[in-house]
Amino acid sequence: MKLRLTQVCSLSWTFLLDILHIFILILVSTSTISSWSVSDDETAASEQVENSLAKNLPEFFDTIQNVTIALGREAKIICSVRNLGQHKVAWMRVEDQTILTIHEQVITRNDRIGLTNSEHRIWTLIINDAQEEDRGAYMCQVNTVPMMYQIAYLDVVVPPVIIPSETSTDVMSRENNNATLVCRAKGYPEPKVTWRREDGKPIQHGNWQDKKDQSMAEEFEGEVLTINRVSRLHMGAYLCIASNGVQPSVSHRIILNVLFPPMIWVPNQLIAASTASQVQLICNTEASPRSISYWTKDDQGTVAEKDRFSMKVFERGYKFEMILRISDVQEKDFGTYRCISRNSLGSTEGTIQLYKILGPVEKSGSLQELANARSSSSKNIFLTLISLKIGTFNVRIEILALIFCHFLLIQ
Repeated sequence: MKLRLTQVCSLSWTFLLDILHIFILILVSTSTISSWSVSDDETAASEQVENSLAKNLPEFFDTIQNVTIALGREAKIICSVRNLGQHKVAWMRVEDQTILTIHEQVITRNDRIGLTNSEHRIWTLIINDAQEEDRGAYMCQVNTVPMMYQIAYLDVVVPPVIIPSETSTDVMSRENNNATLVCRAKGYPEPKVTWRREDGKPIQHGNWQDKKDQSMAEEFEGEVLTINRVSRLHMGAYLCIASNGVQPSVSHRIILNVLFPPMIWVPNQLIAASTASQVQLICNTEASPRSISYWTKDDQGTVAEKDRFSMKVFERGYKFEMILRISDVQEKDFGTYRCISRNSLGSTEGTIQLYKILGPVEKSGSLQELANARSSSSKNIFLTLISLKIGTFNVRIEILALIFCHFLLIQ
């Protein structure tokens, strides 16, 4: 009620000025009609008075500037007037014709609105904690006849915000199916949404919203990211980043999980070892969800981790490395080992054959036996040749026998 009363009073005040102006014009016109003639001196004097009045009228000496401000910040709109005299300055919101201030008084009930002036020349409208509803046109007016005014536009910009209810959480998809990731954001101006992989790798393979030229790009633009025939290579963390030029930009992290049955490959399917040595068997597997991995030997069932057997599994995303270490290898350890991997989608296995070779000790023993056998044979041949020499007294045979014995001893 107070606001309406004030506005009515302001309008009545302007209306009275208009009536007074009209009344003066009537008086001047009546005086002119009654005299029918005016002397040159009187005309000159009248022109001097009008020029003097025109020189003393208020005027804007600077153009009012539009203002852009971030949500929650303080907005200031400046109106510069000189020669104000007895005239008054008022601020009004144009869209709803709400009068905010008249001269030095704030008349709106909005406690975020303030006003300052400097020597009745610089009039500043202040809007604290600017909100989106404050966006619009504001008029600085002076109560001259006709009214003088300037209009400025206040733009309240809003930083981007991710809309949780319309944005994907972690996504699961079977391999070779299509996967869709969605990221919705709001703000003013409307935010732009871009996608990138958290690991920095390019977005590869698949048909990205039919934009084939972006199939190997590091970024993709759009709120919806569609991957046709998704593979395990797409698995990982994706970031959707919303930005509109208003700080700060925001991001949302989405994990894409691609599900597929286990797959195994064996780097070395034949491994040789000697007794008392240490050996390592390796199988590489890929699976999602994570698989259960274990070892078996021949028909003896699962290999237990104890005594001389130790097992490790090293995980890198959906890739796993299975390692079986056997220390102090014994005769019973030789045979066929199987590495087996199972998950909810299937199972697979790989085979490694562990076979025996001679160790250093066993080799030295065999060599000594061979040397002893050769030495015994040499002695027998030598004795036979000597006997032959004595029996026949053949010098040529004696020489040949000595040369042959010498050769055998060297070997």
